[in-house]
Amino acid sequence: MSDTGVGLSLVKPAEIQMIDVDATVMPDGSTDIDLLDIDTHKGDAVGNYIQGTLFGYYRNARQNEQEDICLDCERAYNNKYDLAAQQTLAKRKQDSGDSTVWVPYTRTKINIAVAKTYEKMLNTSNNPWSVVPEQTSAEELRMNERYIQQAMEAGALKEDPKRALDKMNEFSEKEARETCDKMEKEIADQMNKGKAFQALGKTILQQHYLGTGIAKFEISVDNEEKWKEGPMGWNLETTETPFPKIKFVSWFDVFFDPYSKSKEQSNGVIERHVMKRSDLLALKESQGFKESKIQEIIINNPDGNHIDLDYETTIRGVNDQDQNVQKNDNYFDVYEAWVELPGNKLIEYGYEDTKGIEPTGAYKVNCWVCDNITVKLIMNPHKPQKVPYFIVPYEENTSTINGTGISEDLFGVQEVINSVTRATVDNGAFSHAPITEFNVDLLKSGATAPDVLKPRGIYYREGGDPKEPMMRFHDIPENSQVLYNIYEMFSKIGEDVTGISGSTEESMPAANASQGGVSMVLSQKNILQRTVVGNIDKYLYQPMIEMYYNFNMQYSQKDDIKTPAKVQANGVTSIIAKEMQSQQLMAFAQLTNNEIDSNIVNRKEILEELAVSLDQDGEKMVYSDTDAAERNQNKQQSEMQAAQAQQQGVINQIQTENQGELEQIRIKGTIDRKKQELIEASDMQQVILKGEVDSNAADFELFKQFQQMMMQQRNAERSTQQQQQNTERSAQQQQDYTQQNAAQQGNP
Repeated sequence: MSDTGVGLSLVKPAEIQMIDVDATVMPDGSTDIDLLDIDTHKGDAVGNYIQGTLFGYYRNARQNEQEDICLDCERAYNNKYDLAAQQTLAKRKQDSGDSTVWVPYTRTKINIAVAKTYEKMLNTSNNPWSVVPEQTSAEELRMNERYIQQAMEAGALKEDPKRALDKMNEFSEKEARETCDKMEKEIADQMNKGKAFQALGKTILQQHYLGTGIAKFEISVDNEEKWKEGPMGWNLETTETPFPKIKFVSWFDVFFDPYSKSKEQSNGVIERHVMKRSDLLALKESQGFKESKIQEIIINNPDGNHIDLDYETTIRGVNDQDQNVQKNDNYFDVYEAWVELPGNKLIEYGYEDTKGIEPTGAYKVNCWVCDNITVKLIMNPHKPQKVPYFIVPYEENTSTINGTGISEDLFGVQEVINSVTRATVDNGAFSHAPITEFNVDLLKSGATAPDVLKPRGIYYREGGDPKEPMMRFHDIPENSQVLYNIYEMFSKIGEDVTGISGSTEESMPAANASQGGVSMVLSQKNILQRTVVGNIDKYLYQPMIEMYYNFNMQYSQKDDIKTPAKVQANGVTSIIAKEMQSQQLMAFAQLTNNEIDSNIVNRKEILEELAVSLDQDGEKMVYSDTDAAERNQNKQQSEMQAAQAQQQGVINQIQTENQGELEQIRIKGTIDRKKQELIEASDMQQVILKGEVDSNAADFELFKQFQQMMMQQRNAERSTQQQQQNTERSAQQQQDYTQQNAAQQGNP
C-alpha cells in the first residue's frame, strides 16, 4: 500500500551479509577462494564433483527461482515482516507511534486447510491405500489346466472339468488376495512402528504453507535383542535387520536438479545435513561409511567446517532463534546425494567394484560427501532404483518441480489486510481525541507551551487581541468503517482465492435439495481440496507404499506376504467420494421418507449403503431380512394383541353401558307397572267409593248438615274467645295508663 511502502515480497531479505559458498567474489570484494571452503584440489573426484559442482549448480538454480518466495512464505506463516519492513515500521513507531501489528490471516487459513486435510486422511478406519494382486498370469492359468488334466487322467476328478478349473482359478485369486492382505498389515505395522504419520503430518503442513512438502524413505537398521540358549548357557544376542522408515525433510535442506520437472522421479537430489561432531562420528557405525575418511575430515577441521548460508540465517531469525552460528561451533556440512554419476568419475575415484563400469555410462548412486571427501559411495540400493524423496505440491505447476502454497496465494491479500489494520489502529489513535493548536505568542513572558494539556490546568496569557484564542482544537476524521469495508472485501477475496472459508465447519446442503443440487454444492465447495488430497495420493502415498512393498519383497523374511501385486493409493480420493456418497444418500433418504415413496424404494438397501459410507458395518447396523421379518411378525402380534385388548375394552364398556340401560329399562318397567297398578287400584277405589256414596246419599245429606252445624258452633266459640281477649287487653291498657299518670303526678 502506498501509505506504508511495506510489502511481503517487494524487499529482498538483507538480515546479515553472509558468505555465499557459490560466489567467486567475497562480500568485501576480495577473491580469496580458500575462505569459502571449496578447495577443489583437495578431496577426491566424486567428492569434488558432488560438493563443488552439482551442489553449487543446484543451489544457484533454486536461489534464482524459488528460494526468496519460500522465505516470504515462511515469514507469512510465522506472522513476521521481512527485515526491511521491520526497520521501516519500527522507525515510524518511534517517530509517530504508528502501529506494527500483523494480522495472522494467512496462518489461520493454513491451519484450517491442514485440519481439513488431516480429517480426510485420518478420519477413517481403513488405510488410504491398498495392495491388490496382479491379474492371474497366463502361465499360472496353464498350470491349473495341467493339474485338472492330470486329475482327469488319474480318474481323481469327480466333477465337471470346467467347473473344477473355475474353482481352482478362484482359489488362486483368493490366495493372492489373502497374501496381499498380509502385506498391507505388514506395511501398516511398519509405518506405525516407524512413526510414519508424524513425519507425514509435518510434510503436509509444509506442503500447505510453502507449496511443496517433502518426505523421505530410509532403510535403517533395527537391532533386535533376544535371549538364546547355547552350549555355555543363555546369551543375549543382537540381530540386525533392515527396517523401513519415513522421515520428514524440510524443503530448505533439499536441492533438486533444476531440469527435473517430474514430481514422481527427480533426476537428482542433494540433501544438506548440518551435523554436530558426535553425529558425524556416529556415521562410522552405519553400513557403507568409511571410518578413515570421517577421521580425516575431523582432523582437517577440528572446529568444524559449517558455513551458514543466507537462507539459514533468515529462517532462524523468523523463528526467533540464535542467528550467530559460527564456523567454529563444531558443526559440519554433509551432503547426501542421490544422483547419476558418469562412469569416468567412478573409475577416477577408484570405486571398489569397477567391473562392468563403462567410462561413458551413467550410474545411479547414493553418495555422502563432507569437506569434498567421499565418506560413502554405493549403488542405489532400492529396487527399482528410485530417488527415495517424495515431492508433494499443494498446487501443481507444469514448469517447475515446486508447487504453489496458500501463503503465496495470499501474498497480496495479507499485505492489504496488514496495511488496512495498521491504518485503522493509527486512525483510531488520532481521532479519539482532538489535536491542539497553541499560540505561543500569547503566553505570558517566560512561560512555555505545555506538551500535554492537563485537566484543570491554568495557562496565563498577556497581550494580543482578546478575541483571538490562545488554543484551537481540531478533530481528525474517523475512517474506521471505510477501512473495515476494505478489510472485509479482501478477506472475501482470500476465501475465493484459496477456497477456504473462515471456519472449520462447513454448512450442509438443505435436506429438501435435489440429488443433483447436493452434488453440485459439494463439488463446488471441495474442488480445490480434492485437488490437494489428490496430489497427496499421487505424489506421496503411491510412491511411498510402492517403496514399502518393494522393500518387503527384497528384504522381508516372511515369504507368506510376498506375491506379485500393485499398489493403489486412492484412499484419500475414495474417502472424499465416500463422504459425498454418504451426504447424497442422507439427502435421498430424507427425500423418500414419506408414505408414497416408501412403497417404491428399497429403504433397507439405502440404509446399508449409508452405513458403509460412514465406515460402519451395514450388516450389524441394519437387520437382515430374517430378523426384520421376525421383528415385523412380533410387532404385528403385539399390535394385534393391543388391538384385541382395546377391542375387548370397548366391548366391556359397551356391555357395561348396555347393562346400565337394561337396568334403567327394567326399573322403568317396574315403575310403570307399579304406577299402572296404583292407577287401577285408585280407579277401583273410586268405583267403590262412588257406589258407597250412591247408596248412602241420605245419610250423607244428614252428615253434611251436622257438619255445618258443628262449624257454626266452632265459629261462635272462636268469636266469644276473641271478645274476651279484647276486653282483657283494654282493661290492662287502662290500668297501665292510670299507673303512669299517678307516677307523673307524684314526681313533678
